[in-house]
Amino acid sequence: MVRFPRGEMPSPDRSPALQETLRRLTSVAEGIVACAVFADEGFVIAAQPAAGEDAAQLAAICANLVFSADGAMKRLVQGRLARLLLDAEHGALLCCKCGDAWLAALIEADASLAHALFAAQKASDDIESIMAGEWQPD
Repeated sequence: MVRFPRGEMPSPDRSPALQETLRRLTSVAEGIVACAVFADEGFVIAAQPAAGEDAAQLAAICANLVFSADGAMKRLVQGRLARLLLDAEHGALLCCKCGDAWLAALIEADASLAHALFAAQKASDDIESIMAGEWQPD
């Protein structure tokens, strides 16, 4: 079951705010080439570039990764998973918790991971506020 704040999908008036947050993330954080907001179960809520098969695949893969990593952290008595970073030969994948949703970001290999992490954390805070209906534009 997909869980959203107050038990509902983001209202249509919040969708532009989510898209703008993702657009800003990909334009401000050099090296973030794609990002998506997804529910725990892998349902795509918003994506940049625009949602499509790639966004659905990214969300499904990330949902499986964070589910497994969250279970591992609980089993190791480390608490709930807050973020997951996978650094690979040709790039990195970052997942940050945003309340009842997750932000996934694909990062180029030569990008600054510190800068990408900082920008993604700011975006995930904004996304959490948007999803809860508490977001105010900067």
